[in-house]
Amino acid sequence: MKQNKVLCPFCKSDKVRKFEYGLIDFKNKEEIKEFEKLYVIGGCVVSGDSPEYRCDGCDKDFGKWHDEH
Repeated sequence: MKQNKVLCPFCKSDKVRKFEYGLIDFKNKEEIKEFEKLYVIGGCVVSGDSPEYRCDGCDKDFGKWHDEH
């Protein structure tokens, strides 16, 4: 199934990564680099203002994170 691309509301770029929050168990620095190609590490603290996406075109965060589980 093909996912719809998220576009940045600021610059309209499709170079957008989703934030991942919580403790992520990486084995080494290479795993972190690979993960960060697809996701932004958001840390462990999530609030109502935590962003859902980051645009790599203009470096702005947008959207509001919500727990999908």
